[in-house]
Parts: sequence; C-alpha cells; structure tokens
Amino acid sequence: MTLRFKVQDEDTAKKIILTPEPGISTEQRWENESEWLKEYLFRFVDADPQATFVDFGCGIGRASKVLHELSSELEVFGIESSFEMRDLARKYNPSYMFHLLPDFCGLFDDEVDFAMALYALQHVHGGELQKTIDNLYRVLKSGGNLFIINMKGRAVPQNTFYEIEAQKHGTLNEVIHHIATKDSKGAWYDDGLNVMEMLKEKFGEPTLIEPDHKLVGEYTRNHHDFVIFRK
Repeated sequence: MTLRFKVQDEDTAKKIILTPEPGISTEQRWENESEWLKEYLFRFVDADPQATFVDFGCGIGRASKVLHELSSELEVFGIESSFEMRDLARKYNPSYMFHLLPDFCGLFDDEVDFAMALYALQHVHGGELQKTIDNLYRVLKSGGNLFIINMKGRAVPQNTFYEIEAQKHGTLNEVIHHIATKDSKGAWYDDGLNVMEMLKEKFGEPTLIEPDHKLVGEYTRNHHDFVIFRK
C-alpha cells in the first residue's frame, strides 16, 4: 500500500508524509495544512461529536490528532501498512479512541460515518487500488462522506530506487533530501490509472473543495484534487 520505510523518528516520518514544496518546508506544511484541516473538518465533527472516522494511509496520525483536538469522543480508525509508522502514531496521538490497523480487515460493512484518504491513494499500487476504493465504500454508512486529497496523476513508489539511493547516500534523511532536490524520476512511476475516475465510478460525482490559499500552498493546490464524495 505504502512505502515500507523503517522510520525511526517523528521528523523523518513527517518528511515522508508531507514532502517539502517550493518555498515551503515540511514543518510549515505540517502546521499550516493541519490548521486548515481542523477548520474544514469542524463542520462534520460539530454535527456529530461522537462519530466514527477512518483515516486511510494515516502515517503517524496527523489527521486523527486534528480530529481529537476537535472532539475527544470521536472514534478514529487509522489504517497504515507500515509498522514503524503505526508505532510512531501511538506516540503522536495517544488517545484511547485512536485505533491503528494494518488494513481494512478489522472493519465491518457500513460501520463508519466519515472516511479520509489524504495524499494516500496516489501511491497505492495498481493491483490494490480498486480493492482499496471498494473497501472505503464498504465501510462507509449510507450517507457517509469520503474526503479525498489526491495528486493529479500517479506516483506509485518503486522500492528498489530507494534501496539503491540508500546505499549511495546513507541515512533516510539524506535520501529524502537527495530526491527532493534532484531528479527523482526513478523513484516513482505513473501506471496510467485515473484515481478520480475510479472513485467517481464507485461514489458518483464529488463536491469540489477550495482549500484556504493562506494555509495550503500554491503548488499543493495546483497539483492535487481536493474533493468530498457522499455514499
């Protein structure tokens, strides 16, 4: 589902989850986009402070922490394939209402009120993408919402690239710096799948979201779709 980096600390994880963009560091993105996320999600949490959420590709729990800052009574299931990310997530968001899972197997049909996949589906390997979309649909209650932030295009990871670069450049931090500042064409490939069209086939037409220009950078806005679907 995601790159299986053996991250050992929070700072390294953050650089993987929100990569630096032109003129904006990871820390700036983390702070600003989390603030916008809180503003956007408030309306849904306010409508039901005891709702159940799924955060697919949750990383170290950025979105779940935002949710629990809005309401400590929310039940949030974070789905993350990386054991190391899940371990860091337990520390980043220690709420007993935050449940970490490696996949969808622990979730029942029509169980959750709201699902999210933020910067995640763009990286899911082609053989797993339709299954992931089907599972997001399956676990959502009728009338539930699916919030998507996804890159326009595909960036499926090639793990062999990172293994080679790690040998050349040493630590993971150095690898991240290298691919962020030089040609990293070999790190990702576009398999030609259209994530938005696949989502529309399952959920129907989405509602477009306009993120706050002060908190979400121009590069991110221009290169990603911000939408919400309703089951």
